[in-house]
Amino acid sequence: MRVNTNYYQTTPYVRANMKSNVRNNPKTYSLTQENVKTEYKTEYSSNIWEELAKEYDIRNASFEELHDIAFKLYDTGEISFFDLGVLIFDPSKSPQKVRPNIFLTKANPDGKRDWIAEYEARANMDLKIGNMLGYKSNRRILDILRRLQ
Repeated sequence: MRVNTNYYQTTPYVRANMKSNVRNNPKTYSLTQENVKTEYKTEYSSNIWEELAKEYDIRNASFEELHDIAFKLYDTGEISFFDLGVLIFDPSKSPQKVRPNIFLTKANPDGKRDWIAEYEARANMDLKIGNMLGYKSNRRILDILRRLQ
């Protein structure tokens, strides 16, 4: 009996499917990255911002209200899934034992805070420590929140 560590089982291939007809089906592949601008617009696009601005005061809103705003904007296609995740992330509900307070501004006794000031403070903190990815993300969230004023 002979044992070889380089043993492998060959996979049978169907020869008919192996042939490629390049002349009839040309495909071009590129190694360059293209920037694709995706727009999340629906027929409710212009109305949802006005409706939310009338319904909520973004300068005096609770986290639950911000959560509702974010989901309404996401459901209408106005913000991306990433933006939704940034807006609804709540570290106080983390299963970890250490629950850091990421809020940089104080909330009033009702638990409401100025979310524009909060994300401005976060963006400034990221810029100060050199976190350019966080800075860019928080600036994008600021643009979203400013449309709700």
